[in-house]
Amino acid sequence: MPPFDLEQGKLSVRVSEGVYYQLLADIDDFGFRKSDGSDNISGFFNQLLPNLIAYRIEKRKDLRKYLEKNIIHCIKDNYQDKLLYFMDDLFDCSYFDDYREHYHRQTFHFRLNKANIIKLQGFFDELEEQNQNKTSYLRNLFNEYVNMRKDKREGLCFDDMYSLLYHAINNKCSIKCSYKDKNYLLLPYKIDLNYVDGSLYLIALETENLHICHTFRLCWLRSIVLKEVREYVFSEKVVKKLDYLVYNYDYTGKTTINLSKLKTV
Repeated sequence: MPPFDLEQGKLSVRVSEGVYYQLLADIDDFGFRKSDGSDNISGFFNQLLPNLIAYRIEKRKDLRKYLEKNIIHCIKDNYQDKLLYFMDDLFDCSYFDDYREHYHRQTFHFRLNKANIIKLQGFFDELEEQNQNKTSYLRNLFNEYVNMRKDKREGLCFDDMYSLLYHAINNKCSIKCSYKDKNYLLLPYKIDLNYVDGSLYLIALETENLHICHTFRLCWLRSIVLKEVREYVFSEKVVKKLDYLVYNYDYTGKTTINLSKLKTV
């Protein structure tokens, strides 16, 4: 496979062994599996890459804002734009970059889906105009990704769902959903519920009697069908009980905590 063929969506990116095996671990841990049980590498990168690129672009914007606020007034007017563009390029080319290193012994081959080919066309065109090596840029992104905490990597990979959950938290909403043909009232009360394995968990309540009947990892929500988002309000007493559950619930699923007396008000 050639290193880069955007028309067909084919990409090949060489990485170090450490980055390679961490990405493989996430592919397995986040449940990217084909029907035959093998790793769905293309599925993982189609999920992750647009979010990772958007994350980098936002960091570039933050850098630009910082420069404009704190440094640009010290530069002569006719050099200001040139400096800002130079700093943008420096950020992209140097941050977690290892272009000149020689330990890239593993290679990921994957194919972008049609939606991502269209979505990322402008981004890759910009790299072309800036004379930046595309596969080196992608390796740069993967280097940055594997240096993140596990919960950060999971949240970034499933950014759309993560954003929806935070919206539900901030606006005091519950999410009615189905999982494996069973209905749940998903309560995104707090996202970082469990620090034992570094994953992101949520608790799900039975709609009728508010038993805690399931815990979901963020990455499992790919299999959940969202049906309804609605407002909820809990009393102070209920909030205290939920706080207790956050730090005492058995996330292994061996114990079910009965919350039948909890009522919304």
